[in-house]
Formats: sequence, structure tokens, C-alpha cells
Amino acid sequence: MQSQNATVEIVTSVPTQRSVSPVGTGTNFALPPGATSPWGVVFDGANVWTTNNGSNNVTRINPSTGAGTNFALPPGATSPWGVVF
Repeated sequence: MQSQNATVEIVTSVPTQRSVSPVGTGTNFALPPGATSPWGVVFDGANVWTTNNGSNNVTRINPSTGAGTNFALPPGATSPWGVVF
């Protein structure tokens, strides 16, 4: 996927995947505990974001530190599949 001149790819298509990797960097970013089955992955120019279908949340990953933070979905929202910036 491309966003703001940055490309991010999902490392595997396995629903239990636990990391994402910006194309061409050779760096994998581990998802924090509580983030499972990432489907949508995007780069906003500063952070990598994933929608986590298995855990019904969204994760922001700081590529400088590798630190990830999970954010809950609003009440009633479930099974996120994508994210766009």
C-alpha cells in the first residue's frame, strides 16, 4: 500500500501474523500484546498503523523506536479491515 510516498507491506497473510515491515527497510515491527490479526496497514508519514481484525483495535507503531500502542474501536465497531490516511 502507498501513502505519502511510503510503502508498507504485510509480512505474511497468516491471520496470526505478529509483525509488519516497511518495504525496503528490512525492519520488522512487532505488534504489542493485545493486537492480533492485522489486516489493514498504512504509513501516515510518521507512524505505521494497523487495523487488527482479531482483537478489534487499531495499533500505532513508531518506526523510530518500534514502540506500538493499541487503541480501542468505538462502541459497536468490530472487525476492522482497513485504514486510510
